[in-house]
This record gives sequence, C-alpha cells and structure tokens, in this order.
Amino acid sequence: MLEGILTTALITVAVGASTALQQRRLAGTRARSLADGRRELRYAWGYRVLFAFWALVLLMAAPALTFALEESEDSLGWLAFVTLLVVGFAWAGLYCLFEGSSRVTFSEAGLVSEIPWRGRRELSWDEVEEVAFSEAFHYWCLTARDGRRFRVSLYLDGFRELFAVLHEQVPEDRWTYRPGESDRHVR
Repeated sequence: MLEGILTTALITVAVGASTALQQRRLAGTRARSLADGRRELRYAWGYRVLFAFWALVLLMAAPALTFALEESEDSLGWLAFVTLLVVGFAWAGLYCLFEGSSRVTFSEAGLVSEIPWRGRRELSWDEVEEVAFSEAFHYWCLTARDGRRFRVSLYLDGFRELFAVLHEQVPEDRWTYRPGESDRHVR
C-alpha cells in the first residue's frame, strides 16, 4: 500500500517539477493579430498538451491508488475513497481541458475575456480599479469598479504585449505590487 502511494506521489512531484522547468519555454511571446486590430492571447499548444497530460496523470493515479488499497480490510471505506478520488481527478482533468480553450483579446480600448464557464466578458481600461498579481497561481487579476474580476495567466501567448498595454493604459496608483517585484515574471 505504501509503495503505491509513494509511486503516485513521485509521479506527481516529477510532473510538477517538469512543469515548473518548462513554464518559461512553453509560453510564446507574441499575441496573434486579429483582422479588427485587436490582439489575441491563447494558451500555447505546449500548454494545451500539458493540460491534457495532467488530466491523463490524474486519471492514472486513481487506479494506482486502487491497486495499493485493495488489500485494505475496510472495503467500503476504500471504495468510497477511490470513488471520490476518481470523481475529483475527472473534474480536475475536465477543468484543465476547458481552461486550455480560454482566450483573451485586447486593444487600446480594453480587453475581452472568453472563458468556458464564465462566457464573454468585457472590461474597458478606465473601469480598472486594481491590478494585482498572484504569485501562487501566476496570473494578473484586474478588478473592475463594479467588483468583476478578470484573471489573465502569465502562460497565455502574447502576455508581454498585454502587460505593456496595461502599463500604458492603467495608472500606477491602481497597481498593488511594488515596481520591479512582480514584473520580473514578464521579462
């Protein structure tokens, strides 16, 4: 049992480490130009493959744990545990696949965020009340005056271009990070 849990933990740590090492390399540097003059940010194909790989690893972890726990004396307990684990991993895998289809477009007027579970949302630059950075999840959070939040991942192709437009369009007093601290992520 312990060997199965350790194997699953080792696979998870290995995938996490490889993800951390590949983060800078997978994200592209250019946003795609659209016919109407806007610029489009999407996850790089490398990240879409990475999302699918994570889903596969998560789904493969459940049978490994099932095998490790089949010697358990409490069969109903481990069955409930494995069922919850498989449902949780399936949900995480679907989330990763849907996240890969997210897109953000921007122009000098503002941005449009299209996320499968929130739909299409628009934000003009003059509506931005706060620009914050999440070190834990590696995204910029733009908060509108009415409380709406727009999260933009560092790993979208062309993020550096959006960051430059943000600096031009949103006054520094609305940024909640110390200059030079969080912008190291876009260099």
